[in-house]
Amino acid sequence: MLPPRKADPMSIADAVRVLPHRTMRTLFISLSQRRSLARMAVRSPLTRPVVARFVAGETLEEALPAIATLERAGLRTTVDVLGESVTSPELASAAADRYIATLPALASRGLDANVSVKLTQMGMEIDRELCRSNVMRILDAARAVDGFVRFDMEDHSRTDATLAIWREAHEAYPRTGIVIQSSLRRSAADVEMIIAAGGRVRLCKGAYDEPSSVAYVNKSTVDANYAKLMERLLTSGSYHALATHDPRLIARAIEIVERKGSAAISSSSRCSTACGAICSGR
Repeated sequence: MLPPRKADPMSIADAVRVLPHRTMRTLFISLSQRRSLARMAVRSPLTRPVVARFVAGETLEEALPAIATLERAGLRTTVDVLGESVTSPELASAAADRYIATLPALASRGLDANVSVKLTQMGMEIDRELCRSNVMRILDAARAVDGFVRFDMEDHSRTDATLAIWREAHEAYPRTGIVIQSSLRRSAADVEMIIAAGGRVRLCKGAYDEPSSVAYVNKSTVDANYAKLMERLLTSGSYHALATHDPRLIARAIEIVERKGSAAISSSSRCSTACGAICSGR
């Protein structure tokens, strides 16, 4: 039997570096769970300058011009419709309806018909079949416009359920992907499973305060795992996405591609940095 894994110590320097990031993570997790808080953050003079970098608009009509501006600048976009953490089947169905309206609105304007979905918003914690039904309705809307649907990853307690629903969705409509967090100890195995299934990953560091039994605490360890997973994805032969603002990791991605060279990387292997346009979905 292996001895219990020790928690990674966090240095004072690490703690200082991650404090601003954790503050922002807390803010945006709260925005994703409470639509009323999202509206307040967008409207308040104190928070508007910060939130405006990430929230494209309070409504789909407000968000579309912001998304078009990003794409004219050469960026690719994905839209996440913010909403309250659902407590009823009606709220879950209404959240799915907003995505079903968003996909054709994007496609009709020549914008990326690309959305990111949290499964708890689709009712995963109310009833698994309800969540599945809402996901399939969104996939039907995506299929109609040749769109793409990415399933966001939430905290570690929901990882298995999220992966299970993604696998079913991927079989029904292959233009789907899933988010993997480099902060979780299990992520290397999950990446291998997704690659074997022909899936597409968006790699991020992770936004949740997880216990050390399942996650790396030390920021440098999270970064090192990100770099390792990033290299695996870049050489996997599929189109993945890197979600990071870290200039060191961006430089590392470029270095990996240059070092491996075109002979070592499949012609179909591409990786993009993701730009998220968030609509509060009023």
